[in-house]
Amino acid sequence: MLGTLNGRRPTKAKARKILDWHARAMQLRHEIAEVNVALVMAMAKRTRAEDMEFADMLGEGNMALLRAVDKFDVSRGFKFSTYACRAILKAFGRQGMKQTKYRQHNPVHFDPEMERVNPNDLRDQTERSDGSSEVRTIMVQNLARLSPLEREVIHYRFGLDAPRGSRPLTLEQVGSRIGVTKERVRQVQKAAISKLKWYIENHNVDGYAENASIA
Repeated sequence: MLGTLNGRRPTKAKARKILDWHARAMQLRHEIAEVNVALVMAMAKRTRAEDMEFADMLGEGNMALLRAVDKFDVSRGFKFSTYACRAILKAFGRQGMKQTKYRQHNPVHFDPEMERVNPNDLRDQTERSDGSSEVRTIMVQNLARLSPLEREVIHYRFGLDAPRGSRPLTLEQVGSRIGVTKERVRQVQKAAISKLKWYIENHNVDGYAENASIA
């Protein structure tokens, strides 16, 4: 369609026709991907790479599926499902290599102390009469110099402003909300708690140096 314009500005009618064809192409692209989305789930279950979260694999697979729709050439004689499965598996392989390299440079070690962190502990501290206002002030004024991501993780994980008795979010739930893996949430949480503990211990926040139990 565009090749017939010969570099000239299209008329309104022709431009409208081009836009209509483009909209139709995008709709067909979406429909083809939607019909074949089960391929992503099947390939992810079959592969289950150690260095990739299942949710990350699904996201990467969906992107690969869309690229496969764009690049598929029916004249080559392949079934689309065959072409798409190969594209999805290649995407898993590439992403797996990226994750492996990342973890080699940024290793995530199992930390038993962090695994024992109870999200209710920090919230309980804020509700004690001897320090609730101080801890809330630390968070509200960001005296511990938490990054925006660290503050968001602490907000969801420990729910300092949540109603009493409500359940805090799990690592996986927080990761889903902010778009990162649960390992990344654990890393951010650990860094944030370290900053909070350092501030509490070094600024004598009403005896919290002796009584802090946030980790």
